[in-house]
Amino acid sequence: SSLQAAVSDFAFYPPAFSCYLEVTMQLLYTLLKEVEECESRVKILEVLNAIIDGCGKDILQFVDPLILWLPTLWELASEHVMLQTQLLYTAKKLTKCLGAQSTKLYPFTDPVLRFAITQDPEL
Repeated sequence: SSLQAAVSDFAFYPPAFSCYLEVTMQLLYTLLKEVEECESRVKILEVLNAIIDGCGKDILQFVDPLILWLPTLWELASEHVMLQTQLLYTAKKLTKCLGAQSTKLYPFTDPVLRFAITQDPEL
């Protein structure tokens, strides 16, 4: 919560945080892989999203591990709507940040689109 609040603060200055960005992202990815509770994963993704918002394109060199992990997270989220929603929100932020490089997200978007088109429209 403290990290999320710091990077979400109006006075956040990304260059001052840049020396901590790589290790912060690595630790959050590790934590995201190790936790088993859906709520914990949602909270970690919220922090990652705040960092993406706060740091913008400065995070580009550190997002590949997250992008690789997204399809697995999507599979794990099959029963958890909150986690699915947070994953979609993260993908949206990454797409915006990556710009033309957003094709890196195709391994994630493919199963998401398949899920979306195979759902019962009455739900």
